[in-house]
Amino acid sequence: MELWHSLKFKLIFFCCILTLGLSLSFGVWLYHTTQTQYRSQQIDHIRYTQENSLLSVSSSFQQLQRYAYLMSNDADISAYLNSLSIYEEDFTYKVVKAVTAVQTISSSNSVRYIDKMMLSSRRHYHCILSGSLSGSQSDIYDFYRLCPPTDSMSLFPYKISESPFIYRSRESTVLPVKFRVYTNYSKYAGDLYIALNTDFFADAFESFQEYYLILGDYCYYVHDGQFQTVEIPIKEDISAYKSAMVNQGSRPLITAADGTEMILSGSPTMDLYLLNPLPKAGIALPFANVLLDGLLILGIVMFIFFFFYLMMQKFITRPVREIKRQLQQISRGDFSLPGDAGDRGGIREFTEIFVQLDQVSRDLSAMILQLQAEEANKRNYEFRLLQNQIHPHFIYNTLNSIRWLGELNGLPSIVDMTTSLSSMLKKVFRSSSEWTTVSEEVAFIREYAHLQSFRYGDTFRMEYDIQDESLYDVWILRFTLQPLVENAIFHGIEPSRRRGVIQIRIFRDGGDLVLDVRDNGIGMDQTELENLMSHPGHTDQISGIGIRNIHQRIFMEFGAPYGLEIESVKNEFTCIHIRMPLLAEQPEAAAAVQTVKQ
Repeated sequence: MELWHSLKFKLIFFCCILTLGLSLSFGVWLYHTTQTQYRSQQIDHIRYTQENSLLSVSSSFQQLQRYAYLMSNDADISAYLNSLSIYEEDFTYKVVKAVTAVQTISSSNSVRYIDKMMLSSRRHYHCILSGSLSGSQSDIYDFYRLCPPTDSMSLFPYKISESPFIYRSRESTVLPVKFRVYTNYSKYAGDLYIALNTDFFADAFESFQEYYLILGDYCYYVHDGQFQTVEIPIKEDISAYKSAMVNQGSRPLITAADGTEMILSGSPTMDLYLLNPLPKAGIALPFANVLLDGLLILGIVMFIFFFFYLMMQKFITRPVREIKRQLQQISRGDFSLPGDAGDRGGIREFTEIFVQLDQVSRDLSAMILQLQAEEANKRNYEFRLLQNQIHPHFIYNTLNSIRWLGELNGLPSIVDMTTSLSSMLKKVFRSSSEWTTVSEEVAFIREYAHLQSFRYGDTFRMEYDIQDESLYDVWILRFTLQPLVENAIFHGIEPSRRRGVIQIRIFRDGGDLVLDVRDNGIGMDQTELENLMSHPGHTDQISGIGIRNIHQRIFMEFGAPYGLEIESVKNEFTCIHIRMPLLAEQPEAAAAVQTVKQ
């Protein structure tokens, strides 16, 4: 179990993981790259084959169009088509001449995929049948059934159907095609009907085992030469792709509804398009090649693994072992580490760690000596503290003696004065904490003001304005208000030689507590204000605690923006604003609870 948590085991483990990851990543990258190249070549091959096949179809179809062109320019055929009746004197002669012309054109422009061909006059009065198959008079009606009248401008407005010409040796399918025949004066004379065997397309696209052939408004799925009418296997409207081929000449890659990727190519002028599915099978590489490449990759990765392991051993494992040894030495209390101790591996970070270890060793040694000296000082301080505790009891006993003499001699002012002083001293010596509540601080100020009234009489009076009762439970720093009230009496009201008022106002300001001490004494000008806050040696002569010291206590405890602000107008007033955070509980107690929780 300990071996699993060792650095050496983790390094070996991570090296193995790294090796495996590199092998898998390289293998995936190689496979992906090969597949991508193969796929690109496959697409290029399909597009090249599509282009050649479409050129072949286009060339063969032009020969069919040439039939109509030659018949439109033949005078005998025009005369026959324009005959009004079979009873004309020379009608038989016209028939013979027209049949001869049709045979001549057919023999000179042979297209072996024409199963049957019919030349018909505009009003279907006269018909001439021709083609590679013999037939009967009923073939005329089969042509009219296969090629009904239509307004479509496509070259392929009719659907592929089973061949109705029964004299064919085997069942087959044909594509009906109809061309118009004109006279020498471009006058519509008749129609040329052609039953084009579907081998016309099957042979042209024989390089493809399966494909989709779009002719006009019809789509056919072709597999092994068999044509099946289907819907176009594309979610989107194919007209957008057709427009792209017309405008940009591109052959887009399309995703079918079933997720199969297809290549669209075609001839917009013929309204003929070809959709070829991309094969889903991957690359079948020879096993020997795969094995050889795998062994080569494994050998390279294993070499990298051992090299990486040796480097980790030299630059990480050894320095870490040395750090562990030095820490164990420190834990035993031996702080005498040489500055150049240990194998640092030649790495700057480890060198810095060793330097810090040396520094920590020296600091711990100095800290232990300092703690020993502080422990001795603490014992001396506790002894002096026990001695000083005698002084408050001596003072209390003396005050009680003075109070008893006042009561004995009927002097109530002496009794009242010693009672107030005793109450104040009890508040001072009762707690060593620097925190108190607003209630206790205000009570202390009331006792202090009462004590000063024996000296100044009715020269001043106190006014208290507490925003609400809940503020009495808020915690503040001890002796925050007393030095300011003392300063207001001695340096504000007494020099003014008039009756004064000292106002203490306590209120909330957002999340802060504000305490204002205001007097209507002699006030201060701007120079006196600056001197008051800028000279740390300036202190009140009676209390011994300067205003700046109060500001520094609050600022050091809470930071900005807390502290004192002084507002004063010469011969009018002075107002000191004290800002502290609003503390609902004693900070020292809260910190102790938090420490216990931690």
